Amino acid sequence: MNYDKVEDTFFEAFEGKYVRALITGPTKEIVKRAAYDSTSTPSAVIGRVEGGVEGFLDENETPDGRYGAIVQYWLGGDDVEKFAFELSYR
Repeated sequence: MNYDKVEDTFFEAFEGKYVRALITGPTKEIVKRAAYDSTSTPSAVIGRVEGGVEGFLDENETPDGRYGAIVQYWLGGDDVEKFAFELSYR
């Protein structure tokens, strides 16, 4: 693994709603693909929902004993109905 230095020079903050969700599956590969697919640019575009993968979990760290990923989805503003609609695509 490459441990290049990351310069902490930028962050983004905005008001809105977010969901922190747990995705689980039978294999690490399936979980990784589901997490990345649900938060990738085509799935989470500016003006709709922004998303990201927070981290991955082993079987002993999830409620159902399977591999997991914690993901986040963000929507600027406070339109809960729009957020629910956007989350339905994931």
